[in-house]
Amino acid sequence: ALAIEMVASLNDERAIPALVGAMTTGGMAAGGLLKFGEKALRPVLNELNNPNPLVRSTAVSMAITILRTKNDPASQAQIFGLIRTAIRDPEYVLRSSALYAIENLSDQQPFMSVLKDLMPALQDISQHDPYLSPLTSRYPLRDRAAKLLEKIAKP
Repeated sequence: ALAIEMVASLNDERAIPALVGAMTTGGMAAGGLLKFGEKALRPVLNELNNPNPLVRSTAVSMAITILRTKNDPASQAQIFGLIRTAIRDPEYVLRSSALYAIENLSDQQPFMSVLKDLMPALQDISQHDPYLSPLTSRYPLRDRAAKLLEKIAKP
């Protein structure tokens, strides 16, 4: 943790690869990456090809966070591309990241029309998502998707 904190505190772009490598460890690495903004975007996006689902999920979340700071149509399109990819991923953690992103965007009016385009995918998750929580014997993504459908459908 101390090493990550030290690297994150550097104001040197050469720290980006190390922070990307540590981005699944939590807030210090993420905060360090966010400090570099768009300069960190390409290395973060490169992790979408990582075989580790946790790394891919974190990359989706980090990339969306970076892109939201730009708040332009091109960035918004990239955000929805990331969400569309993650929501269809066979790994639970990526689908969960997609739902988290949708939950965070559903309160912002500029995103509502595009979120409506995700309703078929949300409908599918709400009815068929295969992940069963071993602790609760429930389908948590189904529940979250159903709540999002209700929220998006409201005028």
